[in-house]
Amino acid sequence: LEFQATSKSNSYIGPGLVASLTHKNVFGGGEQLTTQLTAGYEWQTGKGSDEVNTGSINSYEFGAKSTLSFPRLLAPSFVDRSRRYINWTRISLSADLLNRPSFFKMVQFGTSFSWEWHANRNSLNEFTPFKLTYTKMLSTTESFDSAMMQNPAVALSFRDQFIPMMSYSYTYDKVIDKNNNLLWSFNIMEAGNIFSGIWSLAGKKQGEKKLFGTPFSQFVKAQSQLVFSCRLYHGVHSKQWLVFRVFA
Repeated sequence: LEFQATSKSNSYIGPGLVASLTHKNVFGGGEQLTTQLTAGYEWQTGKGSDEVNTGSINSYEFGAKSTLSFPRLLAPSFVDRSRRYINWTRISLSADLLNRPSFFKMVQFGTSFSWEWHANRNSLNEFTPFKLTYTKMLSTTESFDSAMMQNPAVALSFRDQFIPMMSYSYTYDKVIDKNNNLLWSFNIMEAGNIFSGIWSLAGKKQGEKKLFGTPFSQFVKAQSQLVFSCRLYHGVHSKQWLVFRVFA
């Protein structure tokens, strides 16, 4: 159980709760089943709290997620993997309800299938061949709709939509010596491009691209990060040291 308390500069305060339960041997082979429930509630205090109906401006969020993890790579044998480290196959389902006062109420559902494996002690790979997210706006306010009309690019993020996504990430973590470390990470994800190809092969060359009658997102995103860190030690006394850490 994890309890939280939030206080924001816009005079919203409130509690939060995260409850999770993990069964670490659900099928007798080290499989882990994790279920997590989240809840958060905020209300406005101070200026503005008496100007409108308090019940209509309170913010809340509820979510549930379940993940089944197998301690082995349920993938084709040609995938290079190390037997010295635990490799994982994960399947997850999630649902979230989000209410933002004076703006919108939104529900989101998601499911994913992913692999995580070590090629060697320094390399970690994670590949998600399938992740599908569905977002639906339950209600919006006039002020929110007006703001979206003025910002059409932002409005695309809030429309009812599917996000069919595939992603791959690679992490190289190398301890050069006891004082120096090198970390390189790379991630690339795409959404909707495969579905767009199927959509075109079906002879639909024009019009808005849809999946089950709902538009789907289409994008490609990549990012990379290289971090070098070193530690320097300087003895001040027999039992006192100055330790410096430098990151670039």
